[in-house]
Amino acid sequence: MNRPAAAAALAAVLALGAAVGVVAWIVSRSGGDQATGGRPTIEPAPPRANAVLRGSVRALDGGKPLLDARVRAEPSRAGASPSETLVATDGSFQLEVPPDFEGALSAIAPGFAVKTVHVPRSFTAQELRYDFSLVPEE
Repeated sequence: MNRPAAAAALAAVLALGAAVGVVAWIVSRSGGDQATGGRPTIEPAPPRANAVLRGSVRALDGGKPLLDARVRAEPSRAGASPSETLVATDGSFQLEVPPDFEGALSAIAPGFAVKTVHVPRSFTAQELRYDFSLVPEE
C-alpha cells in the first residue's frame, strides 16, 4: 500500500475509532511497529471523559431554589442505566453522563409539575447547562 492510500486508510480508521471509542490505529512515522514487520498495530483508544450536565432547579414564581428537587438523566439507548442527583442548597445540580449520552433530562420536585428536556447526542461540549423553572402542580 502506498503512503497516500495508507494515510487515507489510517484517517478513516481513526475517525471510526474516535466515533465509537473502541480502537485507534497507532502507527509510527517509520511505517509501523518493527516487531510486527512494519504493519500497523491496534491498541485500545483512551477512554473519553464523561460529559457533565449542570444547571439549576427553581420555582418559576419567585425563583426560589427547590431544595427537595432531583434531576434524572434517562438515556435513550436500550439497556443503559439512568442516573439521578439531588439539587444542592442553592438549587444547583451537576450530573455526569457518558460522552455519547442522548436522552431525557427531567427536573422533579414535590408539589411541582415535572419538566423534561431532550439532550441530543450531537452535543459535543464536555459540559451542558440546563436551568429549570418549575410551576406548581394544579
